[in-house]
Amino acid sequence: MQQTDPKAAHDERRETEQAVSIELARWWTFVEEYGLKECCDFVTVWMFRHRVTQRICLAIDVTTFAFISKEVSKRISEAAFEDSD
Repeated sequence: MQQTDPKAAHDERRETEQAVSIELARWWTFVEEYGLKECCDFVTVWMFRHRVTQRICLAIDVTTFAFISKEVSKRISEAAFEDSD
């Protein structure tokens, strides 16, 4: 069984956390730029690898349900939007 260096594991985890923070910031910028609303916009995200570079790519589709005029239930909102105010 291969042993992991605790410092290396900690550094890797910290890098991952930093990358996630950056991506979340970019996500909220996307939400603002496209004027997405919590109660009526539903987002589908497809993740795939680029055929040539093998880098991870995302395809995003937004569906707006104009007939939804009130917020979703608190349970659904908390499950889907952890950081919502």
